[in-house]
Amino acid sequence: MKLIKNMTLQELTEKEELIDDLVDKLKLKFDDEWFKPERIKDENLVEDYNKYTELRRIACEPHISRLVEITRTKRFIMPYELSDIPEYGHVMSMDEFLDDVKCGGFIDYDGFGKYVKDNKSTNVTIYPSDVKNGLIRTEFTEMVWFNR
Repeated sequence: MKLIKNMTLQELTEKEELIDDLVDKLKLKFDDEWFKPERIKDENLVEDYNKYTELRRIACEPHISRLVEITRTKRFIMPYELSDIPEYGHVMSMDEFLDDVKCGGFIDYDGFGKYVKDNKSTNVTIYPSDVKNGLIRTEFTEMVWFNR
């Protein structure tokens, strides 16, 4: 199997689609078991939601982690398109964003950003976890942040 870093954008996209389909099937299989009528009668599903989400995630591993790795790598190498920056986003320098992430000011749960070029937003998303994984596109000096 090729290392992910040596894969082309097309290869990554094909692999992403395959793994995404597999994860969807695993989720459906898990849900079929979890929501059996006899189980629903015996369980308090409201109190059990955290258990459900954790066990569902475990049932889909290691595929979910691989999917995250592939989509992160795709964002790192994909060509970008430009569009107007939405008014509801907050534009900041990449240095400011990186510092904020490193001190814990932003986590993936908070929202996401898009790189900015020539006062335009790109279609390339950036997440705080990208910083922690060392996949930051250095051709951009600004980004626009969107709170969740």
